Amino acid sequence: MNRIKSSQLLTILLLSGAWSVLCMTRAASGADLLGILPGTLMQLAVCVPMLLPDRYQCAMFRIVSESRSLGAVYVLFFLLWGAHGFAQFWAVSAEINLAVQGRMTAAVLITLVCLYTCSLGLRSMARCAPIVTAVLLLSVLVLLLGAKGRIRPDRLVPGTEGLFSAALSYFSMGGELAAAWILLGTVQTGKRRAVLGLLAGKAALAFLTVFLCITVGGRLTALSEHPFFTLITLTQPLQSQRADALFILVFVMLYVMHITLQTGVIAHLLHAMFPKLRFAAPLSLGVMLLLSPWMAHASGHVLYSILILLTAGILPLWLCLKRRKPHESHPQTAVPDPAACLADDGMQH
Repeated sequence: MNRIKSSQLLTILLLSGAWSVLCMTRAASGADLLGILPGTLMQLAVCVPMLLPDRYQCAMFRIVSESRSLGAVYVLFFLLWGAHGFAQFWAVSAEINLAVQGRMTAAVLITLVCLYTCSLGLRSMARCAPIVTAVLLLSVLVLLLGAKGRIRPDRLVPGTEGLFSAALSYFSMGGELAAAWILLGTVQTGKRRAVLGLLAGKAALAFLTVFLCITVGGRLTALSEHPFFTLITLTQPLQSQRADALFILVFVMLYVMHITLQTGVIAHLLHAMFPKLRFAAPLSLGVMLLLSPWMAHASGHVLYSILILLTAGILPLWLCLKRRKPHESHPQTAVPDPAACLADDGMQH
């Protein structure tokens, strides 16, 4: 059976979560920094079904093949979350230079790259994830070197005003939790380690980003729609060579990984629901593009929080309680292997 390791699943999900951190819009006060902790605890509470023993886990892909209505809920969520990613890219690309003529050209080129990477399958994506992670860690090191000597702790004013809003904002950035629930079937061991590592790693990255935005950027990042990209213009470790190119590379790579994850999961879900369906990946990308203008104007944190709570918390918990003993209640049937399906999806589905 084609499966991936828990460490590979962790890196895939963490890179998707890192995309949300780069595009975050709140990094102005101590409440935004403190809100990461309760936001992470909220995400941990949602992940309870994923942390249950294996005997409580349900065969998600078999359930989707049996209940198309349930599968449609997850397909719709990943379409909306992918469209949200497109909207984020469109908004951020207006503030940075992508070295191509026009944002539309950049969006088309990167979309084609996403389509190609999706056609390679989950295992190829898993093999690429460590390389992208290494580049991300290098960019974090460069960011720290540039911020050294510019950090002013006096700008960090403790406060709890707006703490709940900050926690909800961070919680609403956890769309990768639904993908974690879907893809846990591709991992044999270390599921809890992958989920807990995702929560801890993303929280650490978010905490570092917000901390530097407040203590280095001050009012400049507080007034910016995308604080991280204002921060990188203020932290240049080399006087003769700007490090913007490295961060733009990270931005594009994380975007590709994020969209590829959503597209790959959708392609597999559609394949489980409609085995004869072809070109699922291109169709899902097209739908994401069509939905992205609406998602750019959709009421943000509350809507995304409700969707994440439903797909990563309520439905998984209901399925685990309903199918507490799936092997006894369901005879062994031919169920498509998740990783194999994702590896075979791409252009033909």
